[in-house]
Amino acid sequence: MLDVCLLGTGGMMPLPYRWLTSLMVRYNGSSLLIDCGEGTQIAIKEKGWSFKPIDVICFTHYHGDHISGLPGMLLTMGNADRTEPLTLVGPKGLERVVNALRVIAPELPFQIKFIEITEPEQVMEMNGYRLRAFRVNHNVICYGYSIEIDRAGKFDVARAEAAEQRGEALQKPITDMHGDIAFFTQPNINSSAGRAFTRRRERMFAAFEKGFDELRKSAYWKDRACVARSTAAQSGLQDKGFLGRRIAERESDIRKLKKNILECEAIVQAYERGET
Repeated sequence: MLDVCLLGTGGMMPLPYRWLTSLMVRYNGSSLLIDCGEGTQIAIKEKGWSFKPIDVICFTHYHGDHISGLPGMLLTMGNADRTEPLTLVGPKGLERVVNALRVIAPELPFQIKFIEITEPEQVMEMNGYRLRAFRVNHNVICYGYSIEIDRAGKFDVARAEAAEQRGEALQKPITDMHGDIAFFTQPNINSSAGRAFTRRRERMFAAFEKGFDELRKSAYWKDRACVARSTAAQSGLQDKGFLGRRIAERESDIRKLKKNILECEAIVQAYERGET
């Protein structure tokens, strides 16, 4: 399932009900953010989506209205006990720019991985989709992004078997003649019987060639089956990752509850000792 939300479309300064540039994509339990302008966190909350599944943030360029929301976003992720690595993607200079912004978010409980784009076009495979970065015109180095998801193949068993049977039937007359050398070596004879034999042989050869087309169709549908099985297996892995993240979230909630219980017990014990 692919979900796309324009969190912000404003430029230069946020406006009421129109935050600065950001787009969020959800697919197979993971989320990708393109740009993180001021107000991105508010827009995500208004949408009712979560910060935790965000594992990739891409930046088109480093003007403030496209990246100024990052420090707060990182702090929010850290305060939510995130431990999974976060991947940041952007033009050359990404690590320098992000480290400068992290002056106000110096300590985070998770690793940040940097992918700096240096080519006019660069393709990255991640989380079951293909992320393509490409240069666009701006007064600074700037990239656009496209997300490509391979469609799962659909295998029609009956269609593949029918194509295979048609191919074999079309090729059977020639296959049955393989032991008859005279059939293949007989020259064209200019007589009524000779011309009839030549026409019959030409029709059989034409049918034999057409049989290859049917067999190729059968092979095509079988290849689609392989693609479908491969995609299903990949989706299964993505689902496992999604479940793993949900389990980690619940474990984090449990740790917070235990911490609150210990704090409450400490208050009760202090009260019983007359310390409060």
